[in-house]
This record gives sequence, C-alpha cells and structure tokens, in this order.
Amino acid sequence: MLALSRLPLLSHLSIDFHEQSPTQTLYSEFHDLEHIGFGGTHMLDIIPPLVVRSPNLTRLGLLILRDMEEAPVTASSIFSSLPKGQYSRVEQLAIRGTGILPVQDVPLIVPHLRHLTSLRIHIDDVAPELWSAMRIEKICLRDVSVDIVNDALLEYLVSYSGVKSMTLVPKQPVMPSHVDVSFRFWGEILPKHADTLLQLCVQPNYKRSGGWCLDTRSLDAIRQCKRLEILGVQVDRETLEAEDEMNIISR
Repeated sequence: MLALSRLPLLSHLSIDFHEQSPTQTLYSEFHDLEHIGFGGTHMLDIIPPLVVRSPNLTRLGLLILRDMEEAPVTASSIFSSLPKGQYSRVEQLAIRGTGILPVQDVPLIVPHLRHLTSLRIHIDDVAPELWSAMRIEKICLRDVSVDIVNDALLEYLVSYSGVKSMTLVPKQPVMPSHVDVSFRFWGEILPKHADTLLQLCVQPNYKRSGGWCLDTRSLDAIRQCKRLEILGVQVDRETLEAEDEMNIISR
C-alpha cells in the first residue's frame, strides 16, 4: 500500500477486501483523493482518517462488512474525524451493507451532505428523519437509490423536482399502509419528476408486492416521463392474467 500511496497523480482509489480488512496504518500515507471506494470490515479504522486527508473528496462509495465482534457501523461516523466546524464537500455518496443511521445521528451527518447530488443508501436501517432534515435543508438530489421507502422519503421527493435517476427497491413492509405509499409514489411523486427523469427502477424485493408492480395506474404515470431512457419494473402474475383491457401487456 505504501508504494501505491506514492503515485504522484493518484486521485481515485477503490479497494475491496473479500475477507477481513487490514489495519488503518496501511492507508495512512494516502491523501488528497477525489474518489474513494472501499469494501470490507473495520471501516471506521480506515475511512474517517482518509476523508480528513482528502479535502477535495467528491465521491465516496462504501460496502460495509462487519465482523461478529464489531459494533454496528453508523453512517455518520464516516465523517467523524473531521474537525468541528469543517464539513465534507462530497457530491456522490453510496453506502451499502451492514450499516445503520439512527435518528440521533441525523444532525451529525446532514451538514456533510449539503453538496450532495447523488445518494445511494442500502443499509440495514435509515431513520426517516434523514429525509425530513434534507427537505428542510433543501438538499435536492438528482440521483437517489434506496430500499427503505416510507412517508418521510415521499415527503422529501415531492418537495422539489429535477431527479434524473431514481431507484426504489422496497423491502417487505412492516405496516399495512404500504399500499398507500406505492399509490402516492405513482400518483404524486413520479409526476413531480417526469420532465427530467432519465432512469427509473422500481424493483420490490418481496412477493405480493402489489402496488409497486406495473399496472394501469403506474403505466399512466410512467408514460408522462417523456425523457425516460432506462426502465426497470416488475409485473405480477395477476396482472398478466387479467382480461383484455385490464391486461397491462396488451396496453
């Protein structure tokens, strides 16, 4: 690693460890990176100091793996080594894996997201208050990818327009009102971004996902997206077997 850190023009670093990650000292000489990608365990020993030494960092992608002995990694800890009053200028942030973002950490992370245009967050738990705080701060994403879909997210997305890429991978809901969430997405949220949306992916990862699947309502909403180039949706069996005018395929 020391030899790599001495490359004079190195600005992008992406390393994935399939097993246990090495110690932080192996990364201690890297600095002034603009793009960091990391996948492995012991992320808190490696990434926060690296963020401090990379003040021009604009893109950060993390796959959080966790040993059984490790405590859960909170998303806000990524920026925990920055001095008080100094905030990240990261524009693209992708986090997936075994991390969490509890409600008490939302005020800690939001100041570091003010320059964000792309957020892809697929971790174990994300407090709904994140979206409320981003709405208040008027942080308007152009690229959003999530797998926890709730009312707070929809309130955020309906508060502005201009999203270009949207990926929703709804998890199995714990509340029966999830159907209303999907209704509101197709009826209010998608039309809000229809003029700018280039890519849309709605792929629920559980069976009987009902309102998230393609039907006449969602079809009408998607048809408003005249600039759409990439589309990923699911069709359930009941829709396929519907009679003539109700069959989404024949439409």
